[in-house]
Amino acid sequence: MSQFRFDITNDMAKADEIEILKKLQRIYDDFPDNYLASLFTGEFVGWASNRIRDDVMVDAYEYIQNFYGNPEIDQLKLEVQDKEDILKATKVVLEDKEQTIAKLEQQIETQRTKIINLEDHLHNARNEIGETGNKFSAQAQEILELKAKLYDLVAGK
Repeated sequence: MSQFRFDITNDMAKADEIEILKKLQRIYDDFPDNYLASLFTGEFVGWASNRIRDDVMVDAYEYIQNFYGNPEIDQLKLEVQDKEDILKATKVVLEDKEQTIAKLEQQIETQRTKIINLEDHLHNARNEIGETGNKFSAQAQEILELKAKLYDLVAGK
């Protein structure tokens, strides 16, 4: 028979609580036919120690449910996994759409630059047309004046 003594208080250090679990595991490893031996397995003690380190209360019932499985929990886990898979796929589609939008925005900016350049060319062309029109009008007036002189010369004036 193995004996040990320990004092339990509400303000125990985490390390002390974990050490108690480890001692119980070692004791029950020596007495595997004891009714409580199945509770203090290495797997349970490891799980409980991690919970204590993470500052989460140890709930043996939660451990047992997870160990033996609960159909409702299993179904919910599957549903969560399905939703996570859908979320991942949606994220991929979203990222693809965001890349497409970025490319389209770049194309729009390129087209805006081209439009500005074309508007500048159009403005310059309109100015040239105006200048050419003015030159044409001046030349037409000059031709008209020359015709008038020619007429005067031919008519003998």
